Amino acid sequence: MKNFIVLMLMALMILPLVSASGESYLPHEYSTPFTLTASSNNASTCNLTYIQYADNTKTNFNIELDKVGQDFSKTISAGNYTILGAVCHGITCSDSSSNLETGSICREITPSGDKGVLGLSIILILVVYGIAFFGFFGRNIWVAVIGGMAMMALGIYTTTNGIDIYRNFMTQAFSAVTIAIGAIFALTAGLELIDELK
Repeated sequence: MKNFIVLMLMALMILPLVSASGESYLPHEYSTPFTLTASSNNASTCNLTYIQYADNTKTNFNIELDKVGQDFSKTISAGNYTILGAVCHGITCSDSSSNLETGSICREITPSGDKGVLGLSIILILVVYGIAFFGFFGRNIWVAVIGGMAMMALGIYTTTNGIDIYRNFMTQAFSAVTIAIGAIFALTAGLELIDELK
């Protein structure tokens, strides 16, 4: 038991040091509308010219953004945000003299609209698995039942939301295994509890 506590404390110290590398963009929630906003002091019109997705596909547009003062905006439908990863919006603005300015606005599409909680997710997974395994193999029936139920809840959560920005076949398989192990632990411990009460 003492070694287990030391191992968990070491994991808590090491996990925050692990981080994903690469370019960082503000997050946006998967499959929800996005309001694209740009500002320009001199522009009279701005257009959305393309959206480039994380899988390197590109959809071309020619949609004029609505102007309010110096700000230009347009709400883009949720169907354009169904691929996880970086999505960049190409914008072209022009003034009354037909001078063009181009730029892009990028967002990281994540299952929950949050980003950077991978370390917290891993800690939560380790704690839930640790409680369930400790209860089941330590023959503590109530801890095994609660740990198994927590594993099932974790599996259902990761099925719908993924793990941080990841939602693919691997997270679905992890979710199914987590639900199955949690059900086995909770049901086995529950049956043992019923046998003890007889």
